Amino acid sequence: MKLKHDELLVRTVGKLGTVREIEDIVIRKSTAGGHVYIRDLASVSDTFEEPTLISHLNGKKSFNITVRKSQVGNIVDIVRDIKKVPQRFEPRLPRR
Repeated sequence: MKLKHDELLVRTVGKLGTVREIEDIVIRKSTAGGHVYIRDLASVSDTFEEPTLISHLNGKKSFNITVRKSQVGNIVDIVRDIKKVPQRFEPRLPRR
């Protein structure tokens, strides 16, 4: 969530598929039974993250992929899946 002078990272367990599912996350429950939802505090949209870093490769805009090692997974499968990432995002990238 973007605040006036800061950003707040919201993490969830599992996957969320829609904007509505994110909006429906309960941030706080009161003893009286009231709930505060993300939709009460923020606007949620499905969009690209605003760039904080702009990358170029051979004079053309590019994008970075950050990969972090975890304790589970087969490295060969992980590398194969990483190589598929650009193909998955190509249809969503802006055209010139």
